[in-house]
Amino acid sequence: MQPKIKKLSKDISLLIAAGEVIDKPVSIIKELVENSIDANSKKIIIKIKNGGKDYISITDDGIGINPDELELAFESHATSKLNSKDDIYKVSSLGFRGEALASISSVSKIECKSRIKSLDYGNLIEIKYGKVISKSKIASNYGTQIIVKDIFHNIPARLKYLSNTRSESGRIGQFIQSVSMSYPKISFELIIDGKKKYHTKGDNSKITIFNQLYKLLSNDLISVDFRENSYQLSGYISKPNKNFGNRSRMNFTTNGRVIKNPKIFYSIENAYRYFNKNKRFPIFNLNLTIPFNEVDVNIHPQKHEVKFEKEAEVISFIYNNILKVLNSEIPSENIKINIEQNKVISQYENSEFDQTDF
Repeated sequence: MQPKIKKLSKDISLLIAAGEVIDKPVSIIKELVENSIDANSKKIIIKIKNGGKDYISITDDGIGINPDELELAFESHATSKLNSKDDIYKVSSLGFRGEALASISSVSKIECKSRIKSLDYGNLIEIKYGKVISKSKIASNYGTQIIVKDIFHNIPARLKYLSNTRSESGRIGQFIQSVSMSYPKISFELIIDGKKKYHTKGDNSKITIFNQLYKLLSNDLISVDFRENSYQLSGYISKPNKNFGNRSRMNFTTNGRVIKNPKIFYSIENAYRYFNKNKRFPIFNLNLTIPFNEVDVNIHPQKHEVKFEKEAEVISFIYNNILKVLNSEIPSENIKINIEQNKVISQYENSEFDQTDF
C-alpha cells in the first residue's frame, strides 16, 4: 500500500526539534544560562544532580517573565528577541530562535517560577513532557528559576546515549567556566550534587578568574586589544611558556557568544607555534566584536556555530594580531618573526577534549 503523506502531530514535531536543540544536559544549561544573560542578570546559580540527568536548576536575578507571557514562553517559536525577518541577520542577543524552552519542556519535567519587579508576587508554571500541568501565583524573589527534571525519560533511546555522570558534569563545568570568563560582571555559582564547585564574584576581573581556574597570574598573561576597521579583538592570552595539554582552556566568543570555530582555534594555535615547540595548547579568553550583520548565528539550532561574511579577513585579522602581540613579548635577544599579512588558515584538525575535574 502506498503510504500517505500526513502532517506530523505537535508532540512528534516538538520531539524532532528537541533532538536538534537538546542532546545533552549541558545543552539545556547553555540555553537557560544564555536566557539569564539576555535578561540582564547579575547573579546566576546553576545546580545539577547526577550530571544534570536527574536535576538541573538555573536561578537568576534578571528582569523576569511577564505573567501573561509565561505559558507562551514555552511554545515553539515564541521569543521576545525578534520582531521582523530582518532581525535574523543582525542578532544581538544570545537567544533568538524561540525553540529552546519548548524543546526542553518536551523532553523533561519543568517548573518555572518568575517575578517581574513591578509585581509583589511571582508566577509558577509546571510542564510535564510538553503538557502544562498547573499554573499558580506564588511568593517569589525577583528574577526567574527554572527547574528541569528527568530529561529524556520519555525518549529512552536518547537517554541511554548520555555519558556517565562525571563526563556530563565535566562538560557543564567547562561551559560555565567559559561563559563566566566572557561575562566577568556576572556572578556565577555552580553547585554539583549539593557541593559548591565553582563561584565567581562578578567583579569584572578576568585576571581573577584566570587565577582561580588556571592558577595564572597577571604576569603570565598578555592583554589583547586590537581594532581594525569594524573589528575588535580583546581579552587575554597566555605567554607561550604557560600552556596546557588539550584545548579545554581555549575560550573564544563572538559578540559575547561562546562559539566553536575550528579555523579560529587553528589560526591562534598556528601563531603560537613560532614560540612553543612542545605541541601544547595556549590558554586564552578572547572576544571578537564584529558588526551583527556580518556574522550569521542562525547556522545550527544550538547556536555554537557561526558564519562570517568575510571569513578570510576575520581569520587573518585574528592570526596577524595574535602573532604581533606574541612577537612583541618575546625576549629581545630572540629572532623577530615577520608577520605575513592576510594570512589565511584553511585547515584544522578538530580534536575534542572533555575537562572532567568536577
